[in-house]
Amino acid sequence: MSDGPGSHDAAQAALGNQPSTEEIVRAVVEAMRAETFTSLPVIVTKKSDDGHTISVKAAVKIPQRQDDNTVTYVELPEFTDIPINFSGGGQITHTFPTAVGDEGWIDFSTRGHGFWRQNGGVQQPQDGEVNGLASGRFRPGARSDPNKLKGVSTTSAQTRTDDKQSLHDVSATAVTAIREGAAHQVNGMAVQTEIGGSKHHVDAQTIQQAATKFLHNCGLG
Repeated sequence: MSDGPGSHDAAQAALGNQPSTEEIVRAVVEAMRAETFTSLPVIVTKKSDDGHTISVKAAVKIPQRQDDNTVTYVELPEFTDIPINFSGGGQITHTFPTAVGDEGWIDFSTRGHGFWRQNGGVQQPQDGEVNGLASGRFRPGARSDPNKLKGVSTTSAQTRTDDKQSLHDVSATAVTAIREGAAHQVNGMAVQTEIGGSKHHVDAQTIQQAATKFLHNCGLG
């Protein structure tokens, strides 16, 4: 049976509506990219019990395409038993406490690192997963603008509480330690201690009461 009139044109039109090979490949790549996670801002949901692992939730929702082709934004499940990444080296490590509500960052390994986490050394990947959500590591310290740290020193390195009631300040001219109204500073000329209205000054030649404040490089006075 021969095709009816116009059937060839209809077939050509149908073929014209099919996506090209390039469009198909592009769609596949975009779908893979949408499912690939490298890092995300997160919020602590449970304080660490041992200082080694923590539970966090993603602070960014993920787009999810529905059957009707609309997009909704959903929260990822909570990340649990996530190792905490403290900065360190040379057998010296800088640790931090954690609290519920703290902001931070989670990084996802390009290969499963479960065997390395358990055994150290050089290991094979735990599985074939790439940038899997189970491979995250938490980095404390990231902050959104509403929670940005106030009174940041631009001339020294500091370890401090957010309210600056406890502070250790290292600059090119001095090392200063502060706790509420008490302070101790070592600089190139002297060692000075202050608590309340009492001040003590020791240099190469004298030990004396000092009359002026010395917290000149900590942004406190």
